[in-house]
Amino acid sequence: MNLYKLRYVVAVAEEHSITKAAKKLYISQPSLSLSIHAIEDSLGMELFVRGKNSVTLTPAGQAYVDWAKMTLESAKQLEAKLDQP
Repeated sequence: MNLYKLRYVVAVAEEHSITKAAKKLYISQPSLSLSIHAIEDSLGMELFVRGKNSVTLTPAGQAYVDWAKMTLESAKQLEAKLDQP
């Protein structure tokens, strides 16, 4: 799992839309959709319930997003620490 994939899931969760998240991330909607499906396939569970105009998190998705946010914050802190002289 790379940090980009974590950012993808978090962005979709925050935007409640794959299309809006794709715009925010500066990637194509089909690419983001395929990435989300690949993540779900690798986990063996759905992270999002897809509605006609929005997506919502499943309970597993909420747990994943919580973990992803902590992981991204930890990575950010490590980067800052490594950048210090």
